[in-house]
Amino acid sequence: MNQARKGIVRDALGIGIASGAYALSFGAISTTAGLSLLQTCALSLLMFTGASQFAIVGVIGAGGSVWVGAVTAALLGRLEWPRSRCF
Repeated sequence: MNQARKGIVRDALGIGIASGAYALSFGAISTTAGLSLLQTCALSLLMFTGASQFAIVGVIGAGGSVWVGAVTAALLGRLEWPRSRCF
């Protein structure tokens, strides 16, 4: 395996390990908050900002409504939107 390919594989493994740890953490927190496996998977597929995912699960876990959690997640995502356009 050449040097360039080794570097690509090393970087890909680092991203995969970090993403996997994040996914396990989100799954554990959402399950503890009372969401089903299907609901957790849907949130992961439909929300692309991690902070918004954790925000909606935090609100639901604390006894808030889904709508309040969705508004909180949307506002948090709105704060991140300008920064995402810089890259």
